[in-house]
Amino acid sequence: MVAVSTAVYIDGFNFYYGAARPLHVARVDGAVPVGLINPQPGKRSQQLAAEASFTKEIRRADLFASLLPDRIANEGGEILRPSDW
Repeated sequence: MVAVSTAVYIDGFNFYYGAARPLHVARVDGAVPVGLINPQPGKRSQQLAAEASFTKEIRRADLFASLLPDRIANEGGEILRPSDW
C-alpha cells in the first residue's frame, strides 16, 4: 500500500494524471511496446502520445467496419444497439 500511495503522491506532485500513467507503467516498467490508436484525426492527446511507443490514426472506414451490428441475436434473445448511438 505504501508503494501505491507513494506513486499516487508523486504523480500528483508532477501533475501526472489520467490514462497516461498505465501507458507509462506498461511501456517502462513492463518493458513492452505500447501503441496509441486514435479514432479522431487531428485530435491526439499529447500526454498520451508522449507515453506511447507509437501512434496511429484509424481510418474512418476501418473504424465503422470494426463495430458490432445494430442487432445481435442468439438462442438467448437479442441485443439491440440504442437508436441514439
